[in-house]
Amino acid sequence: MSGWIEEECAEREGVSLLDDVAGYCLSAGGKRFRPVAALAAGDLVGVSVEWLKPICLALEYIHTFSLIHDDLPALDNDDVRRGRPTAHRQFGEGPALLAGDLLFTEAFKILADMDVPPSARIKLVELVAGASRDLCHGQMLDISASARQGATLADVKLRHQKKTGALIEASVLAPTCLLGEEELRRFQPSLEKYARHLGLLFQIVDDILDRIGTEEEMGRSPGSDQRRATPTYLTVLGEQQARELAEHSAEEARSALRPFGERAAFLEWLIDFVLQRNG
Repeated sequence: MSGWIEEECAEREGVSLLDDVAGYCLSAGGKRFRPVAALAAGDLVGVSVEWLKPICLALEYIHTFSLIHDDLPALDNDDVRRGRPTAHRQFGEGPALLAGDLLFTEAFKILADMDVPPSARIKLVELVAGASRDLCHGQMLDISASARQGATLADVKLRHQKKTGALIEASVLAPTCLLGEEELRRFQPSLEKYARHLGLLFQIVDDILDRIGTEEEMGRSPGSDQRRATPTYLTVLGEQQARELAEHSAEEARSALRPFGERAAFLEWLIDFVLQRNG
């Protein structure tokens, strides 16, 4: 995945300031978690890497767009992302905003240009567009959230499912858009359950890391939720119960994979990766 991103960034270099800003953000590293989740799901259902590559690039473009915009002063106002100055700190707010827009639109161009049956392209665009819509609604909920408003666990789950979980779920399900009806019936229910619990697990761990992690480990400033008085799994449950919910989510995700045995080893590894990550 990193090699694919490096190729994309090399093609952008020096083309325009806007491409330089987009390349700066794409090349900053990060976990590449969403495209890797798509690769893992594709490995299970038997989708070729040739078809997975554009899906993975589109997902990483969407995720990077969301980070660029989230970091802007109008939203989270963060100075560091992936261990380097955020796009608006490095290039200014205007170029950062437009670079995010560029990556968002290019993601759908990549999907629309895929050499797959038209019905598969439509499914992919609908899936990723729906996740992007939820992402925006989740960020809006994030803006309006405040610990002083007495947020409930249901409030936190809804916000995180939209802001974080939706794109993770779309990443896991994207390869199924290329399956026939019989294969879809075999894989989709289990992958939907897996993706739902993986997204929940990811966000709980992220909330814990925001409380106890360091900038060096995370590549961004920790404590942002506390500074903005944003309710999290830790504020509504406490650290111990949040960790218990994370373990429960991990077990639920694993249980969804049991029908597939060793074929799901890559997807199972992702669960352990999330549980053990420190950044």
